[in-house]
Amino acid sequence: MCRKFDGKKSMDGENKRNMKKKNPDGEVFKKYWEIKLLWSKILFILFLISFLSLFLFYERKGALFVFLVHFAGISLLSAFGLFCRGIYEKSVEAATDFMY
Repeated sequence: MCRKFDGKKSMDGENKRNMKKKNPDGEVFKKYWEIKLLWSKILFILFLISFLSLFLFYERKGALFVFLVHFAGISLLSAFGLFCRGIYEKSVEAATDFMY
């Protein structure tokens, strides 16, 4: 299974494929974390907008309505983000199973 090359052991192709299956390339996980970071930034900005709108328009009657609409939007976006993340994880899993 192992052969010597310059005094160090190296693995054959089958063992490399098995190792990649257990620990896929970092590119897939890098994209996953980039998407997750982007969603968290979007949700944080929307929450700040909704929270600031409550304080800025507190004297007006529509302030609570604006806050609730923004908060409902944040909830819907987070649910959509979780749904997309689930689809993304399944597609990554299927792609890595297909590749190796």
